[in-house]
Amino acid sequence: MRDERVLVPLLAPLDIPSAALTGARAWSIPVGAAVDVPLPSVMERRCRDGIAPVASRTTPRGGTLQVATLAGLDADTVTRPVVGSYRLARAVLRSPLQVTGMVALDSDLVLQADLHLTGVLFVRGSIRHAGGRLDVTGAIVAGDSLGGNSGLGTGDRVRYDACAIRHAVDLVTRPGPSATWTRMSPF
Repeated sequence: MRDERVLVPLLAPLDIPSAALTGARAWSIPVGAAVDVPLPSVMERRCRDGIAPVASRTTPRGGTLQVATLAGLDADTVTRPVVGSYRLARAVLRSPLQVTGMVALDSDLVLQADLHLTGVLFVRGSIRHAGGRLDVTGAIVAGDSLGGNSGLGTGDRVRYDACAIRHAVDLVTRPGPSATWTRMSPF
């Protein structure tokens, strides 16, 4: 018995980060900020795919995520937690925001309000603090593309969670432009 199937490749616009904090430059982490890379649970081991995460990593590239394709989100108009993948409408976060999924921005991000995120924060520029706090379960990727370097503020908390990251990346993964036929047969 033979079976033929179509295989459609899935294109993830962002590799699963292997660090709680990834930046093009070294992160600034003050006393009072917490960056946790917990031991994996059974479920977390499956999500990690054998990747051994670290607290912070420097990598020159910011990924291929097309931020402009994500739905725009004006944090000043959001009063409840949201789920999905969003592009921030403004570079300054002035109102508290709670998201499960992905939050992205093509420029620097200035935090004047709290951001609670389960998933991935992707910023092509740098992350700067101006009174707001970060509470991220997942990972933060900063490209530092405008010459700055990203930093955490006192009281910020980042906890690496591969399952939260995978879920956020899955939300923006799309089928590839071509498919192939494959023949499958039993052993």
